[in-house]
Amino acid sequence: MRWIVYIFLVLMVMACQPQKYVGLLQSHEIALANPIVRIDSILFKEQASIRISPVYPKTAIRYTTDGSVVKPNSPLCPTPLLLNESTDIKYKAYHPTLKASEELNLTVKRAGRIQLEILSTSTQAKSPYEGKGLANLSNLEKGSINFKANQEWLGFQNELIQFDLLFEEAINCEQITLSTLSDHNSWIFNPSKIELVANDQIIASQKIEKPIANQAAEYQFLALPIATSIKEATLKIYMDAIPDWHAGKGTTPWFFIDEIIVE
Repeated sequence: MRWIVYIFLVLMVMACQPQKYVGLLQSHEIALANPIVRIDSILFKEQASIRISPVYPKTAIRYTTDGSVVKPNSPLCPTPLLLNESTDIKYKAYHPTLKASEELNLTVKRAGRIQLEILSTSTQAKSPYEGKGLANLSNLEKGSINFKANQEWLGFQNELIQFDLLFEEAINCEQITLSTLSDHNSWIFNPSKIELVANDQIIASQKIEKPIANQAAEYQFLALPIATSIKEATLKIYMDAIPDWHAGKGTTPWFFIDEIIVE
């Protein structure tokens, strides 16, 4: 019986000791929720209007547009933020007593002023993602992340996708940009390479970095720099098989595009 009494006394002493509630977080350890972004269109003709709003009182939104990391002394983001040119924006929420939010990125793109026609000889989109046809790719209308909610996206499931481009006259083209959607959970991937071919010659080529892990759905602008005059050309888009880390490994992924921008 003595050993039972001894154990009881030890437990009583331990119960009287002050407790350290290690499970409770201090305010500076609680991260702010990411800001709410409202934008009229990430693809615009004249001006983009962006509102980046905090979800917690007394929160400041800091931002940069020069590629630098957002810091506590970075400029305050105005409301609204008005942009007249294509811009890559980084932003972050700061609070006096809470941990800053994660740094987020947003790209807005000014549509090129060069008009083009996409010929019917081009690869046709696959059902049920034919949208409104190839005219979608030059109508300056942006699809949403929820690609099933509108008809702006065209979906393809080919190893090689070709768009035959025709311009009103020979133009000096600096860059062609593809407005695409990446959504790995929906088996939608970006291409591995983009080429522009004219008169059976490759006049521009760009490799696209392959994803090494699953990524959330996001818009992307894939740029193909060009330095020549063209009247007509074929844009070739190469799709690799879905990588081994994905459930659909080895099969041909979907490619989603809603605009071809010529600058």
